[in-house]
Amino acid sequence: MKICRVCNRSLDPSLFTKDASYREGIGTICKDCTKAVNRRYYQKNKDHIAEYARKYRNDNREKERARDRKRDATPERRAHRRRMKIKHRDATLARSAVYGAIKRGDIERLPCEVCGDTKDIQAHHHKGYDKEHRLDVIFLCKKHHVIADKQHSTEMEERRNPTR
Repeated sequence: MKICRVCNRSLDPSLFTKDASYREGIGTICKDCTKAVNRRYYQKNKDHIAEYARKYRNDNREKERARDRKRDATPERRAHRRRMKIKHRDATLARSAVYGAIKRGDIERLPCEVCGDTKDIQAHHHKGYDKEHRLDVIFLCKKHHVIADKQHSTEMEERRNPTR
């Protein structure tokens, strides 16, 4: 049995984090207290952590891309992508149609219709993915595209489960 230096409980050593710097190879704080400490730290420093992560990603773009390519090359990820492509066939075809139309010059990628931003512009299929609406898109920045998709999901959920 080992005593946690935060909660002072006597616990089984398997309930402590591993730490090679200690003679026994386990830390002095139990896993539950470690989670609580880490959670408090994250809540207190959320903005700083997010900014650090953003800066790291920007400074190490190639390293991040290589890591992503390596992860995406696994058989499990390829199989998952194939399953999702089949499951969401209409959406995949609609996205491909828009991408092809932009490449051919049939559609021009415009700034975000909400804020006018020109970075990270995405095509939003506001009329759905049906064949007749595949090229009916509005262009939104990533932020407003996420908001529009959430609103659409909420509307669809309300249609499926109307409150009485």
